[in-house]
Amino acid sequence: MFTDDPATYYDVLEPIGGATKPTMVLVHGGGHTGACFLATIDNRPGWAYDFVRHGHRVVVPDWPSVGRSGFLENDELSADVVCNGLANVIRTESKPVILMTHSMSGHFGWKLLETMPERIALLIGIACAPPGNMQPLPIVLRDDPEELHLQRFAGSTVQKIRRGQAMSMSREAADFKLIGPGTQFPRAYADRYINSLIPVPFPLILGRMNFQGSAPRIIDEAAIRGKRIALVHGTDDPDHPPAFEQSVADWLNAAGAHATRYALGEHGITGNGHMMMLESNSSAVADFIAGLI
Repeated sequence: MFTDDPATYYDVLEPIGGATKPTMVLVHGGGHTGACFLATIDNRPGWAYDFVRHGHRVVVPDWPSVGRSGFLENDELSADVVCNGLANVIRTESKPVILMTHSMSGHFGWKLLETMPERIALLIGIACAPPGNMQPLPIVLRDDPEELHLQRFAGSTVQKIRRGQAMSMSREAADFKLIGPGTQFPRAYADRYINSLIPVPFPLILGRMNFQGSAPRIIDEAAIRGKRIALVHGTDDPDHPPAFEQSVADWLNAAGAHATRYALGEHGITGNGHMMMLESNSSAVADFIAGLI
């Protein structure tokens, strides 16, 4: 299905006989499309089907200009445009939804919660990017008409970004950040997975890096006051250790939200990295998440 403006594609899955629980909207992260929720990399049914099994209607969009959504040129694309496209998807539902974001799409989730709080009953962040409010400006090592070299902080990996070009993650970065050191990723399918990654549009890379303060921010903290937020992270995600996830929960709670951090390891689920929806125990993780709703 497509929304109207901008064209944002989304799939809809429903239990036979109809949903008995709120609709879930699952938003993919960078380098992926909604397909990451439809099937695992080793060909098992994905999280969308797990949540349908729990009684939810499930909506799975692709970001504008990504996957099956309408293409936009760089000068037409921004985080605000992505948020507007996702908001159009949420507006197709007559009742408040459960919004799930993953990784880079965390940025969009915070803005959606601020701008349409009455339509989001619960926000679930899976190893997600923090609000731009608490993200420092990157260190700029090079800034010329052709290329940007950015670091999130001193000593971190240098991101070399060609101006105007979508950015693909290197094999080494994908192996470290996305597959990670955990035990649950089906490593026999690592090549298939890495080859499936897609480039991230240039304007969205700059926003994720918070270049010139462009990461989406929560402007009106009163809008998220009292809103329930669940932050879920695995035991083996290099970019999402417990201290980081707790700092996000603390910031959100200071802003008036009701945010809770859920470390899977504290609930007997171990070995998960960043892409837990694709990993061997994906259904067990989905069952845990469904229990939070």
